[in-house]
Amino acid sequence: MKSAYFTCILLAAGLALQAQIQTPSVVQEDTFSQFYYGGLWLDTPQGYGMITRKSGLGIGYVRFGPAFSVISERYTGASISVDDAFRAADGGIMISGHKVNPDNTRMVSLMKLDSAGRFQWQGYSSLVGTLNFGKGAAQVAPDTFVATGRRLAIGLYDAVTLSKFNATGNLVFDREYKTNGLAHGIDVETASAGEYLILAQLAPPDTTSPSIWLIRTSTSGDSLGSTYLGNHYDQGHSLLKAADGNFFVVTTENWWLPASLIRQTIRIHKITPGGSLIWSQRYVYQDDETRFTGLRAVRGRATADGGCVVVGNITGTAADSAYSNLYLLKVAPDGARQWELLLGTPDEDEASDVLQLPGGGYLVSATAWAYPAQGTPVPYMYAAQLSADGTATRIRQPDPALAVAVQPNPFGARLALRLSMEQPAPVQAELLDLQGRIVRTIRRPAASGQHLEFDTESLPAGAYLLRVHAGGKTWSSTVVRQ
Repeated sequence: MKSAYFTCILLAAGLALQAQIQTPSVVQEDTFSQFYYGGLWLDTPQGYGMITRKSGLGIGYVRFGPAFSVISERYTGASISVDDAFRAADGGIMISGHKVNPDNTRMVSLMKLDSAGRFQWQGYSSLVGTLNFGKGAAQVAPDTFVATGRRLAIGLYDAVTLSKFNATGNLVFDREYKTNGLAHGIDVETASAGEYLILAQLAPPDTTSPSIWLIRTSTSGDSLGSTYLGNHYDQGHSLLKAADGNFFVVTTENWWLPASLIRQTIRIHKITPGGSLIWSQRYVYQDDETRFTGLRAVRGRATADGGCVVVGNITGTAADSAYSNLYLLKVAPDGARQWELLLGTPDEDEASDVLQLPGGGYLVSATAWAYPAQGTPVPYMYAAQLSADGTATRIRQPDPALAVAVQPNPFGARLALRLSMEQPAPVQAELLDLQGRIVRTIRRPAASGQHLEFDTESLPAGAYLLRVHAGGKTWSSTVVRQ
């Protein structure tokens, strides 16, 4: 049975331009706060942070020290999705997503936190749809933000949306861009002074038209023209502003093989702010065109050298067994592949984000799903820190201030904990269901070592969140009742 703990990845691959890929070993830690869904990295003055989403607990912001130690952890309680997050010019944090109304309609949402993760405001689009999902967002002026998404009412309309907000979250305008077929906005950036560029996904009614749609607009949201890229079945993921002022468009290219098999590969287009193509390059794992491989991009980032880095998922390799692994690709400004890396856990991996660190190197985040022999799959969060050439990682060491051992997991009628702390401190341990409701609580006076035991005989089978507070530290992990 695999433990649902924070996992860091030890990389042992010697990489060159056409490197042989090795699967790194996996080191499991049990002293890191547990996250459920997503994990978007942020640069901060203190190092780096992460935005995530916990079922029942809303939006989470976690700040990390230089050795993956947790500095602080905060939850806003707002129940929205997390599709994009970035650092605002004033040091605050912007989070795009969508809000679900009581009648199950949806609208684009943009939330702002301060630099410590405290809630400041939340703005909403006025465009309500059966499916109206916020996706990418950007700061386009010191006091102005934009977010793109999709507005759908089946049988009535389907459109790319652009919502503009001021510095206090008030809606400035909403715009829609319609075309034949189904369409939705994915990402948005400033193209030049007075123009925005929207990366959109298009499903045209015919079977031959390209499916990547680039829309140029004025600052008032008026359309200035559009460009199409890729093939009919391609999927867009990220619009990245390069160091030279041009843009990378990161996509997954879907194309068919004999016997009706679909093959996925990563394709990156480099374009001018006006949408003209500079180059387009397909990236196949190990440059092996003969093997059937699923290689899907998830998120890209522009890098300081003028290139970009992409994290995605890969299936169909000997290393990933029955589950998918993570794939990391570094591309030069001219499109040349500099290195690629296969990494992950023994569980089902879902890539979340990659961030280039100021001093070189990268952070990678992912959600993994452990599949117990019986019961619900258990999600857990992990991260890896890579060197600049993708060949090394620093493993996050356990926090010596608070260590917790759980026995057994999965558990039955009893769940036992053993705590070890540097200094004696009062302890509170909580067991929560996945809706965030506390179902068991234990409190103990100060001691440096603690043995705690929950009576769980009456609890139904399923996944639970175990959370321990002691000495100003918080530890949490997912546990499973058999």
